[in-house]
Amino acid sequence: MLDLIAGLITLSTLTAVVFARLSSTEMPLIFSKHLCLSSMNGGHLFCRFATSDRRQWLNVNYSISLIYADDPEPGLWQRRITSLDLLNAGTPQLSQTATLTHPLTETSPIAQLGLDELNRRNAVIMPLIEGIDESTGTSLLQTYLYRPGDIQLGRRFADLVSTDHSDQRRINLRLLDDLV
Repeated sequence: MLDLIAGLITLSTLTAVVFARLSSTEMPLIFSKHLCLSSMNGGHLFCRFATSDRRQWLNVNYSISLIYADDPEPGLWQRRITSLDLLNAGTPQLSQTATLTHPLTETSPIAQLGLDELNRRNAVIMPLIEGIDESTGTSLLQTYLYRPGDIQLGRRFADLVSTDHSDQRRINLRLLDDLV
């Protein structure tokens, strides 16, 4: 009888833990407060994020979209969504942090429109991250929205990685928003 009760308690505890893990509404990714833009002339737009826990994400795909108001013809208004090219469109495994990089080539909509025009058109820049939690197999799909005022021109992100006293590399997530 005691074995039966212990088994039921164990089973119900494991069920509760799995359910809590699968039904969690917390956002597993933390995005930096700003985007960095090294230069409008041939530079790069950088978007940085980090995981908020120690989980590993597998088969992770990244995209960044530019969404802005457009008047394709007089009297017709719409929101246009344009994908931005990335130098790094994904990774087999994301453990703690990543920086997405969009080159500002002559075909880049950011380079074509400029920051003032993006602001006038109420633009937003939306990174989208998709992957799979390695421990539960659940899907990750998370976005974030940046406005043109969130872009820091001529700046870059401070380094998150440092080496400790035993020559081990460490990531300091408190530096996620730090710029140089």
